[in-house]
Amino acid sequence: MSTRKTILVHGGLVAGVLAVVGYLFAQMAGMWVASQSDTGRGPADTGAIVNTLATRLPFSMAAIGFVLVVIGEGLKSLWKAPPRREAQADPNWAEAELQRLLSEQETLAETGIPVGSDSNGTR
Repeated sequence: MSTRKTILVHGGLVAGVLAVVGYLFAQMAGMWVASQSDTGRGPADTGAIVNTLATRLPFSMAAIGFVLVVIGEGLKSLWKAPPRREAQADPNWAEAELQRLLSEQETLAETGIPVGSDSNGTR
């Protein structure tokens, strides 16, 4: 998988999970703020605080998580060695090999050594 695709997949997953966690944190913070009302001044206006937290916290956590994934994947791609590329094979290697074998056989035929024997003429 390429680095860009890895960043998008992992970053998206991390951002989604952190957005859900941030929403849950915002709801817990809203419950805490509602329980901290001062009896002398009446109940606190928790609606505005909860609405602000419910939008800002999940987006902030998702963005920070995505940035951390980008940094981590970038460092990982710098750390690991680039993939090795196979040497480009000559497209005519088969023809060159056949020509070499034919020339060997012709040389053996000219010297009078039977095909399939060693240089002494024995099998």
